[in-house]
Amino acid sequence: MDAELLNAKNKSSAAYNAAKKLLNSRLQQTEKNSRTISLAKSTFLKKWTDLENCHYEYISKTTILSNDQLEAEGESWNQTFMEHEDLLAFCDDALTQMGPGPDTDSTNSYELSLVTKSGCFAWNGQKAINILLVGDKGESEANHFRSVDGETRESFDTFEFAIENVNVGNIQHISMTIPEDGVVSFYLEKITVKKSQTTTEFPIYEWITNQFSTTHIFTSNMTGLPQNDTDLRKKARSLQTKLSKQSMKWSHNMQGLPGSSGYLKMDEVDSKYRPPLEQDLEKNDTDAIPFFMAGTPGPCYAKDKTEESVWTATWDTDEEFGRQALNGALPVLIKRLDSLPSNFPVTDSILGKSLQRGFSLAEEMTQGNIFLQDFEMLDGVSTVKIDGVPLALPCPMVLYYLRPSDELVPIAIQLGQQPGHEFPIWTPNDNGEDWLWAKMWVGSAIGQASQLYFHLPMAHFCMEVFAVALLRCLPPAHPVHKIL
Repeated sequence: MDAELLNAKNKSSAAYNAAKKLLNSRLQQTEKNSRTISLAKSTFLKKWTDLENCHYEYISKTTILSNDQLEAEGESWNQTFMEHEDLLAFCDDALTQMGPGPDTDSTNSYELSLVTKSGCFAWNGQKAINILLVGDKGESEANHFRSVDGETRESFDTFEFAIENVNVGNIQHISMTIPEDGVVSFYLEKITVKKSQTTTEFPIYEWITNQFSTTHIFTSNMTGLPQNDTDLRKKARSLQTKLSKQSMKWSHNMQGLPGSSGYLKMDEVDSKYRPPLEQDLEKNDTDAIPFFMAGTPGPCYAKDKTEESVWTATWDTDEEFGRQALNGALPVLIKRLDSLPSNFPVTDSILGKSLQRGFSLAEEMTQGNIFLQDFEMLDGVSTVKIDGVPLALPCPMVLYYLRPSDELVPIAIQLGQQPGHEFPIWTPNDNGEDWLWAKMWVGSAIGQASQLYFHLPMAHFCMEVFAVALLRCLPPAHPVHKIL
């Protein structure tokens, strides 16, 4: 392996030195020709890219070099790089002084700018990325860029380069190829292409990775329906859709659902579909998340107390339970009652002195002071088993009373849908600890119902179908993609 890597590097070095010698000879001629210098420069840059890739592959994979040898290799490479940059600058100065040659059409030049986000979002790879323009008159040769600065990234990184002596016509799309090996992940904001006085912008705003494909196609410079596109753009959009389906799988294995993206962990999802904030936190946040403990003295976090902080001292009261019921996850389940359901046989004798107006339960319902929160949707939901025993999941019924003081408080709780010995009716007249446990089981049911019945199916399951269909089936140039 080491011999093969070294041999490849030596061949690339020989080819690069030959191209360097050719460019030097063109620049040393008494009568310089801008066309021959430009051609020599183009060859010089291609051979440099080949050498650069071979060099970084060699030093990253070799096993025979000691630390001192690696350091010497790095110093030698830095010297080669400086000489390369000096010759390139000298060549550019010479071409600028000569101006456009007789065979050069200055309008056949494209200025490209790639804007990538900085810091952990920026491209900091060792190998070059290839960019080519595709138009209705042809396509350019692949151009290369690589991030050299790996330390100071204060804002956005902008990579600027030119594609010269080619006319691709009206730009249809841009093709980007990234290295196969290693981890490539950077956030690409946009690509702008300037020709003469015309600037074309490709808004990207997504992560570029090699997780599922090394080819990325961009058609976002124009918005339109596929039936109105040229054949080139139709092919590009078709390829975009194919690549999107490779990186975002869709499964119909879960019966009863319209499909899903499967049981993927966050780090198994292609980085381009992961939230940028999550990416940033994953790479930078090493501090443990502080725990919240009710009843601890002083603020639980390094911030001022809020109006909500007072509940830590009254969390177990009926008044606080009612307040949280109205301001918590499922206030929409609280309904005013005109009559009790048949499976919740609450009586005046069971309630005792819980009613404060001197009315009976029936009279309080007539006055509109009795409310029910029913978790019947949890009845029959299966749970996981531990040591062969399924975990308990309550499906309670909670009766609330609106006091003359306008406080909504619980006055009766039945933890199942079928009354009887297994599910007795608990009230504030019972043992204080029993009543507290009954309220805590209701709190558990609120958490389960809000996720299983409302949040998960009505938000995630419903939204996921459209979000995944959008990313898999509609390329960024589609108007519906841009709207959503």
